[in-house]
Amino acid sequence: MVKGATGLAVLAPCTYTPKDTPTDQAVPAPGTGTAGESSGGDADRRAPGRVLRGFRVAHVFDVSQTEGDPLPDIVPELLIGDAPAALWEALAAQVAAYGYTLTRADCGQANGITDPAARTVRVRPDVADAQAVKTLAHELAHIECGHTAEGYDYRGCRGRAEAEAESVAYIVTAWAGLDAGAYTVPYVAAWSAGKPDVVRAAAATVTAAARRILDHLDGAKSTEHPPGDGESASPAGPVAQPEGARVLATT
Repeated sequence: MVKGATGLAVLAPCTYTPKDTPTDQAVPAPGTGTAGESSGGDADRRAPGRVLRGFRVAHVFDVSQTEGDPLPDIVPELLIGDAPAALWEALAAQVAAYGYTLTRADCGQANGITDPAARTVRVRPDVADAQAVKTLAHELAHIECGHTAEGYDYRGCRGRAEAEAESVAYIVTAWAGLDAGAYTVPYVAAWSAGKPDVVRAAAATVTAAARRILDHLDGAKSTEHPPGDGESASPAGPVAQPEGARVLATT
């Protein structure tokens, strides 16, 4: 560690296991085949349940603040394996509730693309079900967090927007029993500015958006935050592309 180096602020989730919650809480079973297909299997698989309490600000150090042999580059690793078919369907329903059409189509260099002008969400078709559902959660998070609303400078706030959307996706997939850490941690680290005030502001947005999504996944209709392009969330905004197109791409 370089002497005098100051740590960078990042979001660290705070979770706990409720004492009055049975450890055999039901979670969705993983599916097989393409995302959204019902695969059968053990639908009553059980796993201990943990609850997200919120986030705290933790401090880490950038590699530039360390001394010694160079570390290998760490890049997001695409998720592999199956995903709960019911989770894809439930997230797709939330996307549709906002008036967006969901497709599996080529996204160029990105894993997913949200186009507010065309009201479309695309997820690349050549990834495993687990990655596809995480990307879908990420794109839905862009909408829930207000990143697709009119008048916001996505380019100017892209780092925060991407960190928020990916953090929400991590919470949603963790709720379903999927571990997206190998993708999320490097992704958020790459986009996060590490500023305490920005991190704290992002924590509030992430927590609120994740809870709204999970409320719907739990079957509880949210009356406090109805669908409508995430007006109630702290936005980071859409990117202004040539000819006025506003597209959010998830790399």
